[in-house]
Amino acid sequence: KSANPSGVLPGGLVVYTYVATNTGDTPLINVNLSDDRCAPVTGPFGDNGNGRLDPGESWFYFCTAAPVVDTLNTVTASGQPSDANGVPLPVPPVDDTDTAFVDVVNPRIVLVKTASANTVYPGTPVVYTYTVSNPGDVPLSNVSLVDNPPCAPLSGPAGDDGNGLLDPGETWTYTCTAVLSQDTLNTATAAGQPSDGNGNPLPGIQPVQDDDPEFVDVIRPGIDLVKTASVAQARPGDVIIYTYEVTNTGDDPLSNVTVGEEVCNPVVLVTIDGNGLLDPGETWIFTCAYTVLPTDPDPLVNTATAAGFDSLDNPASDTDQATVDLLKEGAIGDLVWNDLDGDGVQDLGEAGIPGVVISLTLPGGSVVTTTTDIDGQYSFDNLPAGAYTVTVDATTLPPGLIPTTDPGPLVVTLAGGQAYLDADFGYAEPVVIGDFVFYD
Repeated sequence: KSANPSGVLPGGLVVYTYVATNTGDTPLINVNLSDDRCAPVTGPFGDNGNGRLDPGESWFYFCTAAPVVDTLNTVTASGQPSDANGVPLPVPPVDDTDTAFVDVVNPRIVLVKTASANTVYPGTPVVYTYTVSNPGDVPLSNVSLVDNPPCAPLSGPAGDDGNGLLDPGETWTYTCTAVLSQDTLNTATAAGQPSDGNGNPLPGIQPVQDDDPEFVDVIRPGIDLVKTASVAQARPGDVIIYTYEVTNTGDDPLSNVTVGEEVCNPVVLVTIDGNGLLDPGETWIFTCAYTVLPTDPDPLVNTATAAGFDSLDNPASDTDQATVDLLKEGAIGDLVWNDLDGDGVQDLGEAGIPGVVISLTLPGGSVVTTTTDIDGQYSFDNLPAGAYTVTVDATTLPPGLIPTTDPGPLVVTLAGGQAYLDADFGYAEPVVIGDFVFYD
């Protein structure tokens, strides 16, 4: 009895061949063959046609099985001695047995590939480690390891016990260092030939292999800040709205994105974002409102800084400036009022006098005029530094009023950017006292 092949993978087909030969000197009839692990047995083949297994004659039988575990099976052949005409002789039957062993092997190879870092900046060395193990039940010879795209040179294996075979339960380790400049996905493949303990390939057993990919994200973080002001010019007291457009110009999301300001606070995020990350290509809008102070320099230049943190928890930042020209010319004003109690001070309930013409003599001698509004207010704006004279045109006052304050002309000297808003003029109706002087 023989098995072909004598070693298979679980479920592999094995063909058993049985050769029954008459080694005696009498024919055998009623020849029977049975296998304790394989059925049906087909045959015989090779009979010369008389139905007897004649001396020196051989008959062939076959049986096909698909074992899933190591299998040792036994075949028994038997026959009854007879004369040349096939008449049984008065002797017991003869028989013989034979065995065949089929080794059901479970060769395996397992590869685990890791990278020293899965997120790096361009030019960062990355060390790949490849762990190749044999969890199967037969040694592996001709073990190979390749990486695609290639990483070279591969060093190893470390862990071989010295026989050059990756034995069951044994682990070999390889390493390779690569300097990456772009996102990299490469797949390593380990392969080995199932063999006997001497490294001889097992007949009919193909090599085994395993793959493992590894991805390394090469990041290029970037952030851009564009800062703008709502106006190009402003005066003290005006409100400037600053807008900050923060864009992720890199390929890596940024977390904890903020905008810091030299002057304006608080800076408020107005963009509604769902994941809390400034994703590549995404723009967030921040704003801040600032009230111009008289002490601010002209031009008003301030710098903002946008910053965020990349996947490696390192900062990325950008700065930008916005410039606003400040208009700081002087002003003179501001009130002509009905001083009811004549005390020279505008009290509660003392209304302004509308329609009064006010003249302003400029430093060069020319004269400009304005008229008080419904509340008695007036103003001369955009005045450079110099000496000015303010005069009330008394002919435009309501009849009968007399001044309760210095009626002017009032001389005012302005410094650069100064606003003099105390050029006020009070008027009241005169009080009459008297009656009659007579001879009694």
